[in-house]
Amino acid sequence: MEATSDPVSPTTSKRRYRTIAERRSIAEETLAPGASVSKIARAHGVNANQLFGWRKMYHEGLLSNASARRRPQTNIRREVIVVKQTRLRCGCCQ
Repeated sequence: MEATSDPVSPTTSKRRYRTIAERRSIAEETLAPGASVSKIARAHGVNANQLFGWRKMYHEGLLSNASARRRPQTNIRREVIVVKQTRLRCGCCQ
């Protein structure tokens, strides 16, 4: 048996991260009369449920370039620590 020169690494991910513009473009394809979300999803290698989510975001105006710039950067880990510290101080959750 021959050894392959490019072994598959278990950490290699097939996940594809799409830009806001790509998501918007794919979501717009589904808005055409008679368009099948499932077929469009398969054509782009996306799960149909994910594409339905992008359509919802599109209708809410969350896939525009302006919304991408206005998205607040949150630090969830910091917020969780603050909540835990508050609970520890008040004593009601012990």
